[in-house]
Amino acid sequence: MTGGARGLGFAAARGLLEHGASGVVIFDLSDVIAENSNKLALQALRVEFPAAKILTQVVDVCDEEAVKEFIRLSVNQLGSIDILLTFAGIATGGGATIDVPMHQWKRVLDVNLTGTLLCARTAAKYGFTSPCLQNTYIYDKTDDGSGKWRLHRFDVVLGGEPGAVPVPHRRI
Repeated sequence: MTGGARGLGFAAARGLLEHGASGVVIFDLSDVIAENSNKLALQALRVEFPAAKILTQVVDVCDEEAVKEFIRLSVNQLGSIDILLTFAGIATGGGATIDVPMHQWKRVLDVNLTGTLLCARTAAKYGFTSPCLQNTYIYDKTDDGSGKWRLHRFDVVLGGEPGAVPVPHRRI
């Protein structure tokens, strides 16, 4: 889970644990994890759920090599990736969008979009074991200029061809 040391990410981590998750890995920036209130909240979470593995990793989601390494370590420590939640995100800092400097806008896109993509495609290479992804589709516009919409199977989008990413499918 990216951006998991506070706010919505932290609440999602707690929710997963409350509903029986055996472990969570929380990725966030070093200053966020080190912030005293967040450290205390993470410690309290470990006390409240002593049987769960609650791991924290300092990682910038825009650093592709760091993302690859920490996801690999997470799989080694927890055994699998059942779900990926990406809460890492930043805003432009207020003010009118028309006045935001381009370097700041590019950083927002890097964190909010590219960071999510890096995490999703890296995690997908390990396969997802969650039944939540069975029969999961992404709906988007075609890129042929026709303006038509289409459905893509999740594993096709991430892996390039049906079955390239080991996502279990079942009929309901």
